[in-house]
Amino acid sequence: MTTTASQASSPGIDIAYAWMRLAISMLLATIGGVGMWAVVVVLPAVQAEFGVDRAAGRPASASASS
Repeated sequence: MTTTASQASSPGIDIAYAWMRLAISMLLATIGGVGMWAVVVVLPAVQAEFGVDRAAGRPASASASS
């Protein structure tokens, strides 16, 4: 099997570009994950600040029957 000059000199995968895409993807995934979990982590502090809990308000059974 012989290789042509164009196949032998082709750089293949652009390593720097691939690493840059991976870094950007990980950054976006991290920002998205933090945005999703920040509410769960911060919610107890917010509840304590305002003096409310998750059960405050009408029970679910009362709203379903009316």
